[in-house]
Amino acid sequence: MRMRLNHHGIFILLLILTFLTIPSIGFANSAQPPSIIVLVSNPPKDMEIHLDRDGQIIESRKNEKMLETTFSFHSYHFEKNEIYQFLIVSNGETIVVPIDTPLTGYNNLYTLDLKTHTLTQGRAPYKNVLYIALRVIFTLIIEGLIFFAFGFREKRSWIIFLVLNLFTQGALNIWLNSMFPSNGYIIFALVIGEFFVFLAELIGFTALVPEQKRLKTAAYVILANLLSLVAGGYLITLLPL
Repeated sequence: MRMRLNHHGIFILLLILTFLTIPSIGFANSAQPPSIIVLVSNPPKDMEIHLDRDGQIIESRKNEKMLETTFSFHSYHFEKNEIYQFLIVSNGETIVVPIDTPLTGYNNLYTLDLKTHTLTQGRAPYKNVLYIALRVIFTLIIEGLIFFAFGFREKRSWIIFLVLNLFTQGALNIWLNSMFPSNGYIIFALVIGEFFVFLAELIGFTALVPEQKRLKTAAYVILANLLSLVAGGYLITLLPL
């Protein structure tokens, strides 16, 4: 009986810690103005990009991450039919790169090839796959270490661990990757997504992994998803979306 109480106590404590990490206060804010985002893979440190809008120069907001840097422009005065060009400044030189096609909508995403100085709309599909894979792998390593620490050793348990996590974390990161890179509310999307991941894994692990008692398995799911949420928020600051 005492052992049951201890397990219940651990479960309740972990549950309380999980809820304490979820933001409880929200601040209303107006939507961001229309934007133009330029993605550049590993640009020179001194590189800057300015937007020339019919002689009006708009400065960019630079956000450096691993593998990719974003240069973002926001304005309520962007027009679809106007002609824009980028001024690429690096190493004391300025290169003009025009946007050959009209803006496509409220948010506009371009990739700049530094070798050819050409623009393409959107991001290369292989890069989306790479960034999703990196985030999923990091998450699997973290949750795998916790899974091992909780005493799971059977082959069947590890197969279920891989299948469940590849499904839940893969779906979560594909969803996050579908959002526009300058979305300032991405962390809230992560919290919401992790909640549904938690529910799916709680049901899946307790139903399909009999190696440990259900309360211990549930405790693993809570702790793993708590650390996964923290790690996911940190990875968002390091890896491109």
